Amino acid sequence: RLDAAGEEHAAATGRLAAEFRGAQALLQEQLDASRGELDEMRARFEAREPREEDVREIEELRRQVREKDELVRRTYEEMKFFKLELKNREENFNQRFGGGPRVGVMDPLAKGGAAGKSAARAATLGGGTVGAGAMSIGGASGRAGGAGLVTGGGAGASAAGGGETAEAVAARLAREDARQAAKPKPPGG
Repeated sequence: RLDAAGEEHAAATGRLAAEFRGAQALLQEQLDASRGELDEMRARFEAREPREEDVREIEELRRQVREKDELVRRTYEEMKFFKLELKNREENFNQRFGGGPRVGVMDPLAKGGAAGKSAARAATLGGGTVGAGAMSIGGASGRAGGAGLVTGGGAGASAAGGGETAEAVAARLAREDARQAAKPKPPGG
């Protein structure tokens, strides 16, 4: 009886071991198949075609970049043109009107003393620009030999002989600034 039970036990153990090996082989096959599918999916994902909406958006962004680059280029060219034009106009103005305050030569950011302030004030008189409505070239205003640039209170002032030359205005303003600088300043002010 003991021998029969041992044989039965050995047969059952053999069946269970065979079933286990079969299940293990089946699971290994499923694992290999899953790994193969994963590799295939990964390869398809990396080699996929772009989506239509992605392609459209990329093209739109590239178009916008090209437009912005063109705008920057045009703006740079315009700035270059205007700088050259401003320099040309300043040189022509300074040649034509001679020794007075040299337009475009003053640096408004420079820390100047009274002379810098008077030159800056000479550039704008009475809220307008130098010679606004009162410019006289040569002897056209009735001044013999003409000073070139005449400033005054209005268009009729230079014709009536009531205007000042730019040099005279600059000198007057320099004197005023010197007087202001000579005044004692209150403490803390």
